[in-house]
Amino acid sequence: MMKNIWFMLLTVCTMFAFSACSDDDEKNPTNPVSNAKVPATVQIGEEMIITGTGFTAPGIALYLEDAEKNRTKLDATFSAAGATCTVPELTPGTFGVILTQEGHEWELGKTALEAGPNPIVSPALPEGIVYIGKQVTIGGSGYEASDKISLNQEEGDAIEISEVAVTESGLQFTLPKDLPAGTYTVSLIRGVQSWTLEGTLNVQKEKRIKSISVENAMGKIDITMTYNENNQLTIADAHVNAMGQEADYQYNFTYTEEKITTTGQANDIPLEYFLKDGKITKSTACKAYDETEAYNLWNYDAKNYLSAIQNMGNGSYEAIDIPTVSYNAEGNMEQLTLSGINEYNFIYGDDAPDAVQGTLDLSWAPHFIMMISWGMGEDIGIGLLLNQNGYTSAKIPTKISYVEYDGQNHEYAITTQWTNDYTLTSVCDDEENIGSTTVVYEDIE
Repeated sequence: MMKNIWFMLLTVCTMFAFSACSDDDEKNPTNPVSNAKVPATVQIGEEMIITGTGFTAPGIALYLEDAEKNRTKLDATFSAAGATCTVPELTPGTFGVILTQEGHEWELGKTALEAGPNPIVSPALPEGIVYIGKQVTIGGSGYEASDKISLNQEEGDAIEISEVAVTESGLQFTLPKDLPAGTYTVSLIRGVQSWTLEGTLNVQKEKRIKSISVENAMGKIDITMTYNENNQLTIADAHVNAMGQEADYQYNFTYTEEKITTTGQANDIPLEYFLKDGKITKSTACKAYDETEAYNLWNYDAKNYLSAIQNMGNGSYEAIDIPTVSYNAEGNMEQLTLSGINEYNFIYGDDAPDAVQGTLDLSWAPHFIMMISWGMGEDIGIGLLLNQNGYTSAKIPTKISYVEYDGQNHEYAITTQWTNDYTLTSVCDDEENIGSTTVVYEDIE
């Protein structure tokens, strides 16, 4: 009898033990996958391979889980060697790789999702300064109308631009009118991915010249400019006090699509400036003696810099200072030759200040006294004031060298100072006070 009781107790204990083990197995099942290896990094849109054994077990699935525990199911293919899938469009970051089976789950490891390769061929940010409120074009091909642009500074929030246009030249957009001036890195955004483009965007508020004052051994000239609502120069008032003579000249400008005309100039000869692609290509020669000499041609190089102003005559033209110009690889005026004999060479040191692009190259300004006084060559001087002469220098020279009347080559330092954001004074050789130029700028609204 006692033997039967002990046998029954043993049987019950055994049943309980098996039952407990069964419950533990259900609560803590064994991961069907062993030796799983998850790649440390993988690109969005590319193939991800997870190696290991056991991926052919029934009812398994794979997910990517972000830091907020949001999961995205992977469309994976399973084999005896592991699992493969294409990484879906997710925000780059660190994700856990989760394996599930019949309501149970295991984390196989973590992977960092990175943006895929930049889809743009030869992306290129514009060189030089771009202006607040103006259009900007990023070069390259492969853009889509749904792309966005992000402008980023070291401090401050990123500024996203969604209104873009795909053109033959690249991706075009307009800088916001309230965008702070400064240097920006640029990112292309497509879906949840983004790519930082090489280079930076130099954003400035567009300025124009309000007045110019030049003083040197010849005398002094003051020029005051007035503009219309379209940012067109309508009046240039010039006061000249040079070589014992003093005079006032007022230049009034009228505009058509293809031509700018002045009245009231010193020479009392109407001056005409013919335009093509936003540049002066031909202008009146103010001291011509025959029909062949009546106009000068304005020539530009392949990079859109003014290279020469040439008269159409056979050499008897007597206007002053028909120039040739050359620019260096950095986009700065390197040499200015006047009348074929007076050669000025400009040097740019490491501390050369930025020029206000889209306005007058300051290297021209000292010659305005001669160009405008007595009507000598004013056709060229006034044409330069119109700022329809292609690209201008990116920097202001720190030195100038030229051959003086003694036949010797002389080099003079140029000291440039901004007294505020709008007034720039450039002095050629402080000690001898050879000459100074003061330019006052104003914002273009």
